[in-house]
Amino acid sequence: MQNIVETGMKIDLHIHSKVSSSKDGKKVINNTLENISILINKLSENGVNICAITDHDMFSYEMYVALKLAENESNTIQKVLPGIEFTVKFEHELSSKVIHIVTIFSDLDDVKIKNIETVLNQNRPDCDGAYPEERFLQLLRLIDIDTILIAHQKNTLTSRKPRDNDANILGNDKFLEFVYTDYFEAFEFKNKRNEVLNKTFLIQEGLDKMLRFVTGTDCHDWSVYPAEDPIDNLEEFPYTYAKCLPTFKGLVMAMTDHTRLKMVNSFFNNNDKHSIEFIELESNNKRITIPMSKGINVVIGDNSVGKSMLLHALTSFEKGGIKLPTKIRDGYKNHLKRNNLKIKTAIPINQIFCFDMQGEVRTKFEENILNATEFLGKHFPSTVDAQPYKSIINNEIDKMISYLKKKFQLDTYIENLRTFSIVVSESNAESMTFLKNLRSSKPKNSKIRNITSSIDETLISLDKLLGLSPDLDGEDVDFIKITIDKFTKIKQKYEKKIKVIDIESQRIEKIAKIIDKVGEEHTKSVSDNQKKNSSFATNTLNLKTQLIEIMKLRDELSVYQPSIEETEISPNCNKIFDYEFISRLNVDRIGKDYLISRLSKLIKVNKVIDWETITKSELQDILLRYDPTVPVLQFLKSSLDNIINEDLSQKNTIICEGTDKYAEMSSGLDAKVYFDILSYETTKDGIYIIDQPEDNISQSAIKTYLLDRFKTMGENRQIIMVTHNPQFIVNLDIDNLIFMRQLDEEIQVQSGALEFVCNDYNILDIVADNIDGGLDTIQKRWKRYEKVTNV
Repeated sequence: MQNIVETGMKIDLHIHSKVSSSKDGKKVINNTLENISILINKLSENGVNICAITDHDMFSYEMYVALKLAENESNTIQKVLPGIEFTVKFEHELSSKVIHIVTIFSDLDDVKIKNIETVLNQNRPDCDGAYPEERFLQLLRLIDIDTILIAHQKNTLTSRKPRDNDANILGNDKFLEFVYTDYFEAFEFKNKRNEVLNKTFLIQEGLDKMLRFVTGTDCHDWSVYPAEDPIDNLEEFPYTYAKCLPTFKGLVMAMTDHTRLKMVNSFFNNNDKHSIEFIELESNNKRITIPMSKGINVVIGDNSVGKSMLLHALTSFEKGGIKLPTKIRDGYKNHLKRNNLKIKTAIPINQIFCFDMQGEVRTKFEENILNATEFLGKHFPSTVDAQPYKSIINNEIDKMISYLKKKFQLDTYIENLRTFSIVVSESNAESMTFLKNLRSSKPKNSKIRNITSSIDETLISLDKLLGLSPDLDGEDVDFIKITIDKFTKIKQKYEKKIKVIDIESQRIEKIAKIIDKVGEEHTKSVSDNQKKNSSFATNTLNLKTQLIEIMKLRDELSVYQPSIEETEISPNCNKIFDYEFISRLNVDRIGKDYLISRLSKLIKVNKVIDWETITKSELQDILLRYDPTVPVLQFLKSSLDNIINEDLSQKNTIICEGTDKYAEMSSGLDAKVYFDILSYETTKDGIYIIDQPEDNISQSAIKTYLLDRFKTMGENRQIIMVTHNPQFIVNLDIDNLIFMRQLDEEIQVQSGALEFVCNDYNILDIVADNIDGGLDTIQKRWKRYEKVTNV
C-alpha cells in the first residue's frame, strides 16, 4: 500500500442490503448476496473508493465479506469497512426522540467483526424498535471495535421543521452538546443545497471548524445506485472526498479534521508543476528514496542527523541565488562527508517559491526588510516621492540660514566699526592719495545664481513628470513641453546676466590690482605726513562703506520666524485581502510646528532661539554637541539636513485593514501577517521551504491561526518543513512525515502519512516517541466514548 495520500478518497458509508428488510421491506428486496456484483459495478462506475453496507440495527458478516472481496478486484474500491445504521432513542425534555446513527467499525480484527452478528442478535432494539442511548453505548463496548459515529442529518440545520431521525430534532441545546463533546465524528446530509445552507449556518455560529459533514447515498436499490430508490429523481449525487489513506485509521483522521473532507477533490494543487515526487539520498552507498506528498511534508529526527542541512542541500546551499556563507556551507559539506551521506536531489531555484531559514521570519520584521522579500515586496506600492517635501523644508531652512548669516554679518559690521585719528593738515598735499576700496563696488551675482539653480530644479521635476507621459493626457504632455521650453529660455536670459556681471567684476578686479600696484610703488616715495593723510582718507571711505552696508542690511533684514504651510504627506496603499501594504515616509505631515520641533532636537534643554537678538556665539553655546571646528551655520544646516533626511526616508509596513496607516504593528502580529499573506499567494507556483516555523510563536497562536494558514498553503503548493512542535505535525494533519535517524552509522528514513502503518513502523508511534508532547497531542485528537484507538 502507498504510504502517502496522493488524491482524495471518494466515500459512501450509507448503503443498505436485504438485511434491512425488517424496516425497509420490499425496498431492499433485490439487494441480495447473489446481486453483490451489481453494487460493486455501480460503486466502480461512480469511482467510489471507500464504502460500507450499513443496515438497520443488523449486520451480515457474509454480505460484508462478499463486498470486501472487491478490494482485490479490478475496480475503484480500495477499502470496505463493516458498519451498521443504529436506531437510537435520546431523551428530549419530557419526551424522547429517535436518531439514526451510521456506525463504521475498524476492519483490523476479523474475529471481532464476525462476532457483531452474535452481539446484535442477543441485544435487539426493544424500546419501540430503538436502543436507548445508554444501551447503545453499552452495545458498542460489547462489540469492542474502534468506531466512527455519523449522525443522520438530512434536513438543513436551519430547518424550522427537523426531519424525523435527524440529529437536530432534539433541539439546539442537545445538538450543540453533541458538537462540543465530539459525540459524533460527522453529520450526514444528502444534497448540495444542504451543504451550502449548513456551511452558512456554521460560519454564522462560529462552528465551522467543529462540525464535519459527509454525504451518504442511503441507497435501498442497488440497481439505481446512487439514487436511494427508483422514484428518487437524483441527477447527480454530491459525493464526499476524504483526504486519507484507504484505511479505517485514515478515515478516522479525516473525520476529525474538517479540512480533510470536501465535496470536490481539491486537496492538492495538481497544476503546480514545481513539486518534487521524491527526495533521493545515498547513505554508505545505499540509495534511499523518500516519496513526497504534493501537500505538507515535515522532517523530524535526531538533533545530530542534519535536518536543517537537508533543506540547505535541497536548495544547493543557496538562498535566493546567493551562496550561504562559506563557513556554514563548508560545515554542512563536512557533515555530509563524515557521515558518508549524499543528497542527490536538488530543487532548481525557479521551482522554489520561498525559503525561510530558521528565525528568518522574525528577522524580516525586526529589520524592516519586508520589501526585500520577493513575494512580499511585489505587493508594496510605489514609494512616496519625498523630493517635493524636501524642497519645501530646504527652502525654509535656506531662508533661516540666510537670515542668520545676514544677522551675524550685521553684528560683525557693527562690532568692527573702528576708531581712528582725524588728521588735520593745512599744508598742501604733497602727492596723490590712492583709495583702495574699488573692490567694494563689484556687482554680486549670488541672487541671480539662486534663480538659475531654482530653474534647474524645476526643469528636473518637469523632465521627471514628462517621463510619465504614457499615463498623461496628450494635451498635458504638450503643456509640459511648452513649459520646459519657456523655463529654458528664462534660464538662458539670467545666465547671460550672470556672464555680464562676471565680466564687470573681472574688469573692476583688474583696475583694482593696477591701483594697488601703483599705490604700493607710490607709497615708497611719499613722506610720513602724506601716508597719514592717505590712511585717514582710506579709513574715512571704508567707514562710509561700512555704514552704507549696515544700513542696507538693516533695511533688508526682517526678523525671521519659521513659516511653512501645513502639508499632509499621504502614504501609498495597496490592499491585499485583510491587509494594506503601506509605502510611506517616517513623518505624515510638515509645517511650522514640524520645523520648530526639529530645531528643538538640536538645542539644549530649556534653551530657545530669540531670532531678533541671537548672536553667533549664543547659537554656538546652545547647540547640542556643537563641533567648534565647523562653522556654526554649516553645522546647524548639516544637522537639520540629517534629521530631515531621516524623517523623509522611506518606510514600508503592513497593517490590518482599518488600522491607522501610521500605526506600528505589534510584534505579536508579525508572524500572523506574514503567514496570512503567504497562504493567500496563489499567483506564483513553487515549493515553500521553512525551517522551524514555531520559532518565537506562542502555542496558542499556532493553534489559533497558524495551522489554518499552513493547511491553506498545503492545498496551493508543496511544503517542506523542519519542526520540533507536535502541533505542526498532528494538529496540522500533515500529509507526509519524514523521520530521519542515525542507526549503525547509516541514515535510516521512515516516512508516510500520519495514519500510515506497516510491519516495520507506525507513523503516530514515531511522533509519540520522538517529539516532546507528541503523545499528548495525538491522544487529544482521538475521540472518547470507548472509541479510542490505541496508538
